[in-house]
Amino acid sequence: MIGRSDKTRRATALSRGLGAAAALLLLAPAASAASGGNLENIASVTHNGGTTNLSTAITQIKIRTDLGVTASASPDPIFAGTEFTVTLQVENFGPSNSNGFSVELQTSDDVSFVSSPDNCTLDTGGAVCGLGSLPVGDTAEFSILWSFLESLTGPIVVDVRVFPDNIDSVADNDVVVLSIPIDPAFFLDGFEDGTTDAWSNTVSDP
Repeated sequence: MIGRSDKTRRATALSRGLGAAAALLLLAPAASAASGGNLENIASVTHNGGTTNLSTAITQIKIRTDLGVTASASPDPIFAGTEFTVTLQVENFGPSNSNGFSVELQTSDDVSFVSSPDNCTLDTGGAVCGLGSLPVGDTAEFSILWSFLESLTGPIVVDVRVFPDNIDSVADNDVVVLSIPIDPAFFLDGFEDGTTDAWSNTVSDP
């Protein structure tokens, strides 16, 4: 006795009388995902008679980055009446390439912008730096030279914040506050009052 199978036979293109057909699925390169744009999927079906049907699905790729900023001062501590440099580093932790960002520094009115070799410019209350793009894993560095009033006792506080052009997935590392101590000016003996009394008191005559 021949047993009966409960399995149904799924119709194919040939069993439905459609003839032989070839199907092809084309995918856009995956490398484009880090840079945003669109991911294009194309499905192509060609009948043996030569007719080709295409179907295209376009998926938007959103750019999401994690930019983190750190800051340091040199020298640290700084000395009254001298200039000092603030160095910033912005790193892209991914997962997407960054289309750009700006970094803003805010400090007190007693501190003045002097110059920057990295195209940072004077801004209200401080300075601003920027870059057009930053690939995943790369770091951008900016240096700014500052001066300050000699009468300032410190510390000098610099607020730094990075503003990504794209969606930023982690906000905790977008801000850093730098507190820079100041060593006061010092004088040897009594010269600060314009006299030489201290010299005559500490050096014996030959």
